[in-house]
Amino acid sequence: MTSSDLSFESWWSARNAAMLRFAYALTAGDAHRAEDILQSAVAHVWRKWGQLLARQVDLDTYMRKAIANEHLAFWRLKRNHELPQESTNDQAVASTTDRVDDVDLVWRALSGLPRRHQVVLALRFVDDMSDAQIATMLGISESAVRSYSARGIAAIRARTTTPKPHAHASRPKENP
Repeated sequence: MTSSDLSFESWWSARNAAMLRFAYALTAGDAHRAEDILQSAVAHVWRKWGQLLARQVDLDTYMRKAIANEHLAFWRLKRNHELPQESTNDQAVASTTDRVDDVDLVWRALSGLPRRHQVVLALRFVDDMSDAQIATMLGISESAVRSYSARGIAAIRARTTTPKPHAHASRPKENP
């Protein structure tokens, strides 16, 4: 093994869990797709490892961008993937007592968002990046980051909240 092999292995063993968590968030909890995306990104980074070290690139940022690009390219590339189908008759109902149901509801809402919104939300809330960092990484403006974030959050809220009954409808009528 060369010294760059060891450097990659030590870097990857330290960053593997964080990068898998990021890929998992991007895929809205689809563990298999997250692993596929991560594997492709790791192969890309491995091929460029020597160049990245020579250019003194921020490896975490480069890896996150590779993962995000793989995620964004998922539908554009003609790959043979099996995709689960949503039931057309079932509607998700948020449970106030069971956290697992709440988390599942959010994952499903996140998976229904456009890919750009998913990437921006994952970078913001999973990796705690600022608008400027996200904009630089994705090559978009900070206002676009804020827009994607706001629209994504609004869509998740709309899909995960149940309408509350009006106060007038729940009042009992008084007898004269």
